[in-house]
Amino acid sequence: MIPMLADAATPSANTVWLVLISLVMVASGLAQVGSWWQGRQRKSTTIDGQPVEVKVTEEMHKEFASKKEFEEFTAKAERQRTELWVTLRAENLRLDNNVTVVRENVAALAKSTELQNEHLAKMDDKLDAMPDRVIATLRNTGAIGKHV
Repeated sequence: MIPMLADAATPSANTVWLVLISLVMVASGLAQVGSWWQGRQRKSTTIDGQPVEVKVTEEMHKEFASKKEFEEFTAKAERQRTELWVTLRAENLRLDNNVTVVRENVAALAKSTELQNEHLAKMDDKLDAMPDRVIATLRNTGAIGKHV
């Protein structure tokens, strides 16, 4: 017999491990495919049991409001909410108007202050030049001498 063929018939430890790892990987892949397939299937759930029966007692009438009382309460609450919104909108408009008036007044005051500052600057220039003109006038009239 040929020794080479005899070696091929008996697998080594590495070959066994490679085959086992390959089988584990194939099994893992099949498990993922199965999980995906089950996720796509529709599941139905049924609940068996008796319907719940609610008995209205006299105590419940004292503790809970009737449907009519509830509807009256909700209608009243809706009216109050509408009235509050109308009041808030009116107040908001009033405040907007007040802010506009204040803004206009501030703008007018700023312009007035600017004009007053310009006028004061001109007066300062005139006052600064005044002693020189007074001295020149007094010299021209001879009220003071030429050395002052």
